[in-house]
Amino acid sequence: MIFWVQVALSVLILAAFLINIPETLPREERAPLELRQMFRNYLEVLCHRQTLGYILAGSFVTAGLFAFLNSASLVYIEHFHIKPQNFGFYYGLNVLLMMAMTYFNSKVVRGIGTERLLQFGIWISTLAGLALLFNVWRGGGLWSVVIPVVIFIGPLAMVGANSMAGILTHFNKKAGTASALAGTMRFGLGGIAGMIINLPQSNSPMPMALTIAICGVLAFASYYGLVYPNLHPARR
Repeated sequence: MIFWVQVALSVLILAAFLINIPETLPREERAPLELRQMFRNYLEVLCHRQTLGYILAGSFVTAGLFAFLNSASLVYIEHFHIKPQNFGFYYGLNVLLMMAMTYFNSKVVRGIGTERLLQFGIWISTLAGLALLFNVWRGGGLWSVVIPVVIFIGPLAMVGANSMAGILTHFNKKAGTASALAGTMRFGLGGIAGMIINLPQSNSPMPMALTIAICGVLAFASYYGLVYPNLHPARR
């Protein structure tokens, strides 16, 4: 039923897109689809230092989310022995904070700026990932895992939206290429994180905590190693 629902939603989205979002580029300015040129465009995006930093920062935070998605049921139900019917409550806490932070981002972004909000989101996710690893290493209980996981996932949309804004400041004329590459890398790294976390085949929270912490640190390193040194002082 999950896949049939996805099929139905995909058909509805496609129909809405075709009806409500027509092509705006004049026909005479449209370029034919050429794989060689397409890959050259992707390479141009990847070779831009700041853009690569934005893409990797957003991708690693998303990979941390995938690490949680791939192990949450094992950790919460089999390790901490919560009732399966209560799993949705613990899972939903992540969504609630994400919604709240997305709303907060939309309200303050014009005054604070995308760069500062992106830094804020990355700091929160990184510290939450490290706190999660520390709590698991110390043998903490259920809430010592749930709370840092929720805090790590909460800024996900904030990091994603503001990193994309940073990408498009450099590639506004190739927005489709840049956004497609960023989306592909987010899901690609997320899939890799999901594969890695399942290798131990254990219901221990340590693989999840370690993967999430590493993803947070890599997101931090990507931004502050590739993006931040090249920012104009006024944008810091």
